[in-house]
Amino acid sequence: MRIAHVVNAFSVLSETFIFDSIVDSVRRGVDSHVITHRRENIRERPFEPVHLISMPSRWHVERVLSRLSVILKLSESDQQYTAMLRRGLKQRLEELRPDVVHAHFGDIGWTVAPVATALRIPLVVTFYGYDVSLLTRRESWRRRFGELADRTDLAIGISDHICQKLPPLGFGAHKIKKLYLGVDLGAIPYSDPFRRFDGRTVRYLHVGRLVAKKSPINLVKSFAIARAALSSDYDAKLTIVGDGPLRAEVVATIDSLGLRASIDLLGPTDHQRVLELYAASHVYTQHCVTAENGDQEGMGLSFAEASASGLPIISTVHNGIPEVVIHGKSGYLVAEGDVQGMADQMISAARNPQSWTQVGLAGREHIQEQFSLPKQTDKYLALLKDVLSPAANTLRIGT
Repeated sequence: MRIAHVVNAFSVLSETFIFDSIVDSVRRGVDSHVITHRRENIRERPFEPVHLISMPSRWHVERVLSRLSVILKLSESDQQYTAMLRRGLKQRLEELRPDVVHAHFGDIGWTVAPVATALRIPLVVTFYGYDVSLLTRRESWRRRFGELADRTDLAIGISDHICQKLPPLGFGAHKIKKLYLGVDLGAIPYSDPFRRFDGRTVRYLHVGRLVAKKSPINLVKSFAIARAALSSDYDAKLTIVGDGPLRAEVVATIDSLGLRASIDLLGPTDHQRVLELYAASHVYTQHCVTAENGDQEGMGLSFAEASASGLPIISTVHNGIPEVVIHGKSGYLVAEGDVQGMADQMISAARNPQSWTQVGLAGREHIQEQFSLPKQTDKYLALLKDVLSPAANTLRIGT
């Protein structure tokens, strides 16, 4: 089987899940290729073959005229850019002649769909989060996803929450399948957080971009409440990994609350360092919310990785998180925006360090049963075989 994966950029550090899935399929003997117009992090994410689409510069006359058309409201999108991207995709797909095209994220699926249809190649699209929460607030994207639904052979959602958003966009139930992001448990060793507890310092950890849907401001506020409540018995510390548009506001909040000595703002870091931080922390925390623009977290791979490492999780009831974190068993979930509720859970976790072992083990077991990379790859390849079955192929050609 030859698969052509189409992504906007390969491989973005925050998209470990795409890279791991492709690499694991290659281990199974699948002939996997990546088509993109931007190659990133080659040293951290070595993979070949990657086929680059050569795009004109931002100041190419076609692109300038297209942007002017958008500014003057003569069109809804950079049509010339999309047309050029599709021409590049068509050239690469004609060269590769894959059995199936897999577009990662719904907007990429919409871009590639007419090309796949013209070349009579089955199309698989995975929806990860912002594509069905943020983009669909606009009528133009709801219309485009309606067009995409007719051209898609398989629509994958990475959580029940995302799958439930696809039928209103026009996707038939027979086309929709849930497939969790896979976690490479072999690369994430389990360790008991209680065994590294010195009886005094409780280390909380957050890994994620500093963006509205991950609500780092709420997390810092919850931490401030928890630290104050625990100060007589414990020294609470918080490490925040990641960067993003809210960094300045996060720093300002930390300073206004007098927490500079208690919060370590690391910025972006590589995955190996993140694994080391899992192994040095006691509790994983992230306060996910629906942003004002509608953007939502997807499944939250960092939750699955943290659970796999043995950390209890404290987060919110948001999108696919309750599928990853079992409330009361592998972690604790509060309502979105409930700063005091999150603080209470952080306080409770610190005051009951003996519970970390049991909660962490439950998390590791849950991830192993439901999210392990080999199991998810098995399911993924089985779905593709169904798409390529003679019956499915006859139906596709007939339509």
